[in-house]
Amino acid sequence: MKIVGPALVFVAALSQVSCTARSAPPVPSASGGESKVQSVAVSSTAMASAGARFPSSLVLSVLYFEDRTRVPDLAWLRKGMVDMLVAEFARNPSLVVVQRERLEEVFREQAFQLSGRVADDSAVRVGRMAGATVLVTGSVSVVDGFLRIDAQLLGVEQGTILGTASAQGPMNDVSSTARHLVEKVVELVPSGGAHRVVAEGEAGRGLVQAAKANDAGEQLSREGKMFQALEEFERAMAADPSHPAAKANYSKTVKNLSGADLLKTGPAGVSIGGDRLVVGRLVERLTGAGLDADIAPAKSELAADGSVTLRMPVRFRLAASAVEAVAESVQTLGGTIRRKSGGQSDAADEAAMDVQLSARPDLNREFAKQLAVPRRIYLRLLSTDGRTIAIYSNWQKWQLATWVAPLDEQRVQINNGLVLASEAVFAGLTPEQVAGVRGAKVTVDAVPRERATLRLEVSDPDEGKPDSGRNRPRPGSSAPESDVVNVQVLRGELEQAWSPPVTERGWGRGYLPSNERTAVVTAMVDRGSPSLLEGPRLAKPSGDAEFDRVAVASVRQAAQRWAATSPADGSARSKEGTVQATQPQPPETKSGREQGTLKLRIQFRLIKDVPALNMIGAVGLSERQGASRPLSSSGESSP
Repeated sequence: MKIVGPALVFVAALSQVSCTARSAPPVPSASGGESKVQSVAVSSTAMASAGARFPSSLVLSVLYFEDRTRVPDLAWLRKGMVDMLVAEFARNPSLVVVQRERLEEVFREQAFQLSGRVADDSAVRVGRMAGATVLVTGSVSVVDGFLRIDAQLLGVEQGTILGTASAQGPMNDVSSTARHLVEKVVELVPSGGAHRVVAEGEAGRGLVQAAKANDAGEQLSREGKMFQALEEFERAMAADPSHPAAKANYSKTVKNLSGADLLKTGPAGVSIGGDRLVVGRLVERLTGAGLDADIAPAKSELAADGSVTLRMPVRFRLAASAVEAVAESVQTLGGTIRRKSGGQSDAADEAAMDVQLSARPDLNREFAKQLAVPRRIYLRLLSTDGRTIAIYSNWQKWQLATWVAPLDEQRVQINNGLVLASEAVFAGLTPEQVAGVRGAKVTVDAVPRERATLRLEVSDPDEGKPDSGRNRPRPGSSAPESDVVNVQVLRGELEQAWSPPVTERGWGRGYLPSNERTAVVTAMVDRGSPSLLEGPRLAKPSGDAEFDRVAVASVRQAAQRWAATSPADGSARSKEGTVQATQPQPPETKSGREQGTLKLRIQFRLIKDVPALNMIGAVGLSERQGASRPLSSSGESSP
């Protein structure tokens, strides 16, 4: 079984909403004539039900709106209202949103029609199965020649109405009516903090345009017109770059097109960006859907505190189909491919190939520029209802640049033969979380704001104390040059040893949106030789046991390598990095401090944003990328 759709599970404690209904001006009848209809403004209202209490665990699901108009030009609103509301909710990191594909899966399982005409009790059952706590249902109708859109919010647990919203306007201003309805529904939902609604203004118009274009693209896709569908999805993303449904549809469509089709441009493509769109498609083919992952069964370890650690082996490789599609495009564009080989027949020895996309320098620069955006690989544990239980990534290894990275402004290196065997470590899980694991999913996300820093401070622990006869510099004097040299070498070893785990356990308390972690480790070293006097000790925990464990282990590993590669007399390395004198000295812990000491304070800090993860994806749909295995509560693969 395979899992698709990115997911983040983020629950915040939200207070009860308090919404004041706004009175709307009366809407005149259409009998007043077309000129009067055009001058009528859209009216809208929103009202919270008396005594309604939103659940503290807020997970939103939007069902298809019921189309009561039977007007072909308004058919897009059936799905379009869903996509507009989901896109608006997804902008708020305090909310968890169920993707439309997850709802469609539940509808298929329950044999419901996707018309939107679902009784309240059935809707509540669908919402509960999709993992939602609040449902949004609605309808689109024509009343006295005016368009009317209604919505209501249902509490899944109690089956009660939490609030209602409506918008009404002239038939020649459908976009404004739809935007007003979105704005009013968002007003009813507790935001968990400041959140700017974009349903109005230029951003609001883009929201509507994206929903219409995405609906048109899905229709073309069902008809087998994949290239035309691709153009519509690109049009939707141009109108609203963060539109979740359009982004997902775009990625799937790019993956299913040949290299020749990816180079086509039609009227829509020319109007939006032409050549830049072509480059974007090729980048998406390599980065968004170009990675294959083989996930092995997980092994579980029970810690002394009762928590569980899951270790899941995984192997990554660049998909041959993605490389072939790009190679086909390069040949068509008049570019060049220079393959490197280690002289062996093994495919892994074909370590890389240098690619110049085309004969046009401007296209090559754009290709390299877009590929230079940092992208990280994430492995997610998913529950039965599609929620993300935990996320893991390795800082140094799990980056797409391992396979695809610019060499300069004109060339890109593709490591098409590289296979990375790694392991995901999900530490600190509860037995209940482990029991709820249904499968695992690999995704690749752009992370332009992430960074890891390491700060090393060296001090004399005896500074300011009465002289006890230890060998240390006199006040006002600098440390011996050998100290400086050795510390510089140690810093390099620390940077090599530290590979912080990027982890999330969002479905619970204590989640930080920026995922910032800071741990401080201290150690005592001999001033005269590269050896430990006192082993690494965690002075300031980060709150993440696995992060702290890796920090302490990194100091211990770096100290061992420092001792093994640095001469005991403190002489510097040669330019080639070799030791100039003496044999390597093993690290040791000394009881005395005859030679004097230096105190090391190492701060490990990780700042990482995981974008667009507050979405519950579908479970059980077939997808080549990110194959998943269902897991039993013991962590072993189930049949």
